[in-house]
Amino acid sequence: MAGDGLSHQDLPPAPYAKPSPKLTRHLAGALAARGADARQGSGWTTSVVYREAAPEVARYGALGP
Repeated sequence: MAGDGLSHQDLPPAPYAKPSPKLTRHLAGALAARGADARQGSGWTTSVVYREAAPEVARYGALGP
């Protein structure tokens, strides 16, 4: 999810900040070659969870993995 941190300055406004498909494929291949159990999906981070409003945390949590 785009929303906090540098994403506002580095990327155009959007609900998600998506990684490079080429980089994602490269990393997935490198991890698989080493037998790593890697998964791809969405993630949400926060700088300080207790500063986030409870409704916002619930909204992002409801989006699932």
